[in-house]
Amino acid sequence: MKLASAAKNLFLHNAMLRRYRCSVLRPSQLWIYVTIYVAVAILILFVNHSIRQAKDNPIIYEKYYNTLYYQFLALQTLLLLFWATFNSRSAVRQEVSDKTYDFFRLLPFSAMQKTVGILVGKNLAALLLACFTFILILLFGILGKVSASLQLQVILLMLTATLFTNSAALLSSGAGLRKQARMSVAAWILMFMFLGPLFVQLLFLPFFAISQIRKADLVTVPFYRLDILILVLVGLILLYFSIWCILGILRKFTYENEPLFTRIGAFIFLVGYEVVVLGLFYAHFARFQPSVYAFWLASLVPVVFVPLASVKTFDNYLEHCGLIRGSSANHKSMPLVLFTYSNLTLAFVLFAVWTGFAFATSRMGMLSPGQSLFDIAVVLSFCLFLLLLLELNVLYGPVFGKLGLLLAFIAILHLFLPIILWATIDNTSLYYYCLFGFFAHLFNPLHVKTIAAHSPVLVVNLLLCIVPLLLVSKRYLYILRLRKGM
Repeated sequence: MKLASAAKNLFLHNAMLRRYRCSVLRPSQLWIYVTIYVAVAILILFVNHSIRQAKDNPIIYEKYYNTLYYQFLALQTLLLLFWATFNSRSAVRQEVSDKTYDFFRLLPFSAMQKTVGILVGKNLAALLLACFTFILILLFGILGKVSASLQLQVILLMLTATLFTNSAALLSSGAGLRKQARMSVAAWILMFMFLGPLFVQLLFLPFFAISQIRKADLVTVPFYRLDILILVLVGLILLYFSIWCILGILRKFTYENEPLFTRIGAFIFLVGYEVVVLGLFYAHFARFQPSVYAFWLASLVPVVFVPLASVKTFDNYLEHCGLIRGSSANHKSMPLVLFTYSNLTLAFVLFAVWTGFAFATSRMGMLSPGQSLFDIAVVLSFCLFLLLLLELNVLYGPVFGKLGLLLAFIAILHLFLPIILWATIDNTSLYYYCLFGFFAHLFNPLHVKTIAAHSPVLVVNLLLCIVPLLLVSKRYLYILRLRKGM
């Protein structure tokens, strides 16, 4: 009963849905969408009918409907993964540009009602056309003798991919931004030059996947000790990340100015991520040792990026110090309290989690324990330097407005300058001194991996960390003095 009541509140009694329904499904607008959709559907049918030459051969008919199945599946992809995702991405930004975001924030609805209202209400037209397309897909699948197993897997994958792309788009739409920054023409040109080819590849990736789906009907992949259908596994992984995206949306709608992750949330997300990635690599550790380093790299991604979504600001530090002084915890050491609250502590916890998984996988791959621990320390030294740059921006950013630009430039140099020097000077050992080059060195089975060879990399990274660490410590002491003077 409680579940049914909650569903009614989210869908039937959700005023956000009624609001978007009146705007999205108004006849003066809906007929345009329907006309375009019908024209595209008729064009697909006409082209395929013109290509088909034989008329009375049942095999040709089967191939004909089979082709239509995949083409309408591509049309469904356009509706759900592109059009709907664009709508979800632009929903909050449109509220900001229309100067109605303050009204949106003050609406007496729960965060879940707002989330469902946007994800469903903003996409009502796309969802209605997608429902009709699903009927055509099922029909052509039956006529084209597409197996029921493949059709069910495709439906699962399409639903979870839609939920993931739309929730991720809404989460990244910048709900807290009041002013939309406008990029200059030069910035757009530079972004197109560097990211244009990657963006085009990402656009065509779903359609390439559709062309390969027919080959993945009974294909299984190992996940720990289980053999799971690949489409089912991808769908379940997308569902897992969709849940986290929705949790992030709920947090942003509830605590607009707070970090995306709480400390506990960041820890749970990282552990869950590591468990999922470990399942994908588990079967390959014993027979292919470079897969251990591949797991290290894949599992390192959230260790680097989750702190960005959990950043405590300079104002948070001041506020927390004031709360501690005003509580019964006056006997505690204020520097220790501030350090425990800082971004560095969270990062060290994430480092510890990653270290545990990385060392466990090295033992599964029969690698040397001492060498593995030293390599893990080298990898973490790269991350520590980047983390200190982030903390410098948090602490000194309010004083120096463009400091983030300088620190970003330093981070890019740290990541790519050794590779550039290696290509210029042709000194093989130089590219060890950047994170990507060090992993490339680990992946290569022909390279000798010893503590003596990797020690200079660790020493250089630790030396680079000295100045940022001193500046961070100095700023912490300044915060404590500033708070005591208030």
